[in-house]
Amino acid sequence: LEKLGWQALAGETDRVKLRRAALVRAVGGLAREPKVLEEARRRVTLMLNGERDALEPNLLDARVSMAARSGDSALFDIFLQRMPGEPDPATQRRYLMALTAFEEPALAERARALFFSDTVKTQDVASFATGLLANRTGREPWWAQMRKQWKDVVARTGGAPMLVRRIVESLGMLRTREHLDAVRTLLKEQPVNDAQQATAQTLERLSQDVELRERCGPEVSAWLMRQP
Repeated sequence: LEKLGWQALAGETDRVKLRRAALVRAVGGLAREPKVLEEARRRVTLMLNGERDALEPNLLDARVSMAARSGDSALFDIFLQRMPGEPDPATQRRYLMALTAFEEPALAERARALFFSDTVKTQDVASFATGLLANRTGREPWWAQMRKQWKDVVARTGGAPMLVRRIVESLGMLRTREHLDAVRTLLKEQPVNDAQQATAQTLERLSQDVELRERCGPEVSAWLMRQP
């Protein structure tokens, strides 16, 4: 990533640009390397202040999301306030999804409250629900709320078949065997009749993920602990 830098060079191929984006997601998104996150926040701030070239287009989604994770209420408010008036649909959606990434508990709570508001349009409810489940600090409170208000969550789709399926599929973002058991119980007691195939596929995926985590987790953790 240091070799490639943050900005595309003249004549740079698409393959190199995509490699840079993958590296940014790996080093900043997965590893959360402090220097990379700091640079991401700096460039996102420049972009929000009008410097459109501060972030290469291939990096926008990843960097905005990374900045949001450790963002404060001021950044949350910026995304929330700018989103409705943003003329570019891709940017509007980017800001919306960034709201699900804030890991400060109070801000994660604010994001959850938006799910049932007009801020989240019907076509975005499944993606928003998935984003909330992907948030490592906000996941459990949102999952608890989903279980209590499952029918309301599904109804938020307006009955659109694709969105209903994607709401069910979002449960695949959960992690543990306890989650798997709870998902099975939920979908058995409150089945989504229009998403039977998605239900079966989600349970299969989650079951495989849990088994893989349980089998490989201790070994991977031990290996990571041995690294300098």
